[in-house]
Amino acid sequence: MKKIVSWTIFFATTLALVLSSSDEKDYGLDPANNSGCKTAPEDDGHKSSGHHGISIVSLNIEMVKTPLVLVVWVLLAVGVKVIYHTVEKFAKFCPESCVLIIFGLIAGLILKAISGTDNMLLSFDSNTFFLYLLPPIVLDAGWCMPPRHFFDNIGLILSFAIFGTLINSFGIGLGLHYLIQGGAINVTNFDHESGAVDGVADHTIDLPGCLLFGSLIAAVDPVAVLAVFDSVHVNEVLHIVVEGESLLNDAVSVVLYRIMTVVVGTEGGLESKEYGVGFIAFLVISGGGTLIGLVYAIITSLFTRVLTHVRVVEPLVVFFFAYLSYITAELFHWSGILAIIFCGFGMKRYVEENISRKSHTTIKYFMKMLAVISESVIFMFLGLAMVTAKFDINWAFIGWSIILCLVIRSLVVVVFVAISNRFRIQKIAKVDQFIMVYGGLRGAISFSLAFILTDDLPWKNLVITTTYAVIIFTVFIQGITIGPLVKLLHVRTHEKKKPTLNEEIIEHIMAHVMWGFEEVVGKHGENYYRQWFDHIDNTYLMRWFTNKKTRQVCKTW
Repeated sequence: MKKIVSWTIFFATTLALVLSSSDEKDYGLDPANNSGCKTAPEDDGHKSSGHHGISIVSLNIEMVKTPLVLVVWVLLAVGVKVIYHTVEKFAKFCPESCVLIIFGLIAGLILKAISGTDNMLLSFDSNTFFLYLLPPIVLDAGWCMPPRHFFDNIGLILSFAIFGTLINSFGIGLGLHYLIQGGAINVTNFDHESGAVDGVADHTIDLPGCLLFGSLIAAVDPVAVLAVFDSVHVNEVLHIVVEGESLLNDAVSVVLYRIMTVVVGTEGGLESKEYGVGFIAFLVISGGGTLIGLVYAIITSLFTRVLTHVRVVEPLVVFFFAYLSYITAELFHWSGILAIIFCGFGMKRYVEENISRKSHTTIKYFMKMLAVISESVIFMFLGLAMVTAKFDINWAFIGWSIILCLVIRSLVVVVFVAISNRFRIQKIAKVDQFIMVYGGLRGAISFSLAFILTDDLPWKNLVITTTYAVIIFTVFIQGITIGPLVKLLHVRTHEKKKPTLNEEIIEHIMAHVMWGFEEVVGKHGENYYRQWFDHIDNTYLMRWFTNKKTRQVCKTW
C-alpha cells in the first residue's frame, strides 16, 4: 500500500510539473531579446522608463518540448509498470497493455480538462511511432528469435504473413462493401462541426475506401502480439508462428496500403499494368528490406572483429548499425521492420561471437529495457489519442468489421494449418489453431496508418473510429480472455529457459540421426538442408565474420 501511495504522489507531482509548464506564458519576455532573459513587467500606473530588468529565471518550453514530452511519458510508463507488477491480484486477470491504455486515456482526459486539446502532451505523431518507438521492439524480437523454431516453421509463417494478409485484407474490404450495398450497413456522411448528418445518402465509403480499410486492419500487430503472448507463455510453435507472422506481414500490409491510397486518390481506378507494378513493389519492399538488414549485419560483424582493444564502444556500434538498417530501408520506402529483424537475426549469430561478455550483458539488458519502455509508451499513446481523435461512430460498420476479422482469420488459419499438417511430423492441434485465431491482435500500426490518411477523405473519421474499436476489442476482450482460455483448453505452455547441456547434446544427436535417415532413403528434407547450412556456416561464414580467437574458444567449448 505504501508503494502505491508513493507512486500516486509521483504521478501527481509529474503531472503538476508538466501542466505548470505546458503553455508558454508571457512573463515579460521580450521578442526582440535573443538572450532568453525576461524583461521586467510594466506598471499599469506608471509610464515605462524604457529600462528592461534582468530576470533570473526564464521559461523556454519550445526549446525542450520534444525531450520533455518523451521523458515525462517514459517516467509515467515506468510508474504504471511498477504499480501493475506490485498489485499481483490485478496482474493475474488483466494484461499490462490494457492497464497502460486505460492510464493513457485517464491522463489525456485530465490534461484536456485542465489545459484543453492544445496541450503538447496530447499530440500524437505517427513519425515518432514509426521512427523511434517501433524499432527497439522489433530489434529485440529479431535478436531473441530462436532460429531453429523459426526456420522449422518458415513455410507456415510465410503463408500467414503473405497469403493470409492478402486474404484478410480483400476479404474484409469486399465483405464490408457488399454489406453496404445490401443495406446491412447504412453509412452516412457525418458533419462534426454542425453535428448534423449530411442528407441520407448511403455508400459514402466506396469500394476503394473499404479495401483501404481492409489493408490497414488486416495485418496482425507485432507490439500487441508480443505483449500478450509473452505474458501467457504459450508453447514454442504457437509463439513463433504468430510472432513471426506479425513481424513479417509488414511488407504485404505496407504495399497494399500504398496501392489502395493511390487507388482512392485516382479517378477511374488504376490500369491493369499498375497492379503488376504493385506486385513488383511487394517483392522490392520485402526483398530490399531483408537485404539491407543482412548487409548491415555483415558490416557490423566485420566492424566488431577489430574492436578487441576498444570494447567500450561495442554496444554503441551494435545499436547504431541496427537502427541505421531501419532508417536506410525507410529512406528507400522499403520495409524497415524486415530490415531490423534480419539485422538483429544476423547480429545474434556472428556479432555476439565477437563482443565481450560485458558488452553482451549490456546489449541484452539495454535492448530489453528499450523494448519494454517503447511498448509501454505506445499503449499509453493509444489511450491518449482517444481524447483528441474525432470519432464517427457507426455501430453496424464496427460490428461487421470485428466479425469479418474473426471469421476470415479463422478460415485462413484452418485452411493453412490443414495444408501444413500434411507435411509436419508434429501436428498443430485444434486448440492451438483456436489460439492462433484468437491471438490475431491489432494494435498501434493499424491506428497509425489510419491516422495519417488525408483529411479530404469524407470517411477518414469513420475509418479511425472503426480501427480504434477493433484494436480495443482485440486488446481488451481477446487479450484479457486468452490467458483463461489457454488454461481452460489445456493448451501446452512453455517457460523460457536456457537449455541444459544434456538437452543440447540430445538435440544435436537427433539432428544428425535424422539427417542420416534422409541420406539413406535418398530424401532431402529440412534436416539435410540444416546440415548443409551448418557446414557452410562453420566452414566459411564463421571464419569471415568472427574473430579468430573467439572461434578457437567456441571450438573448445
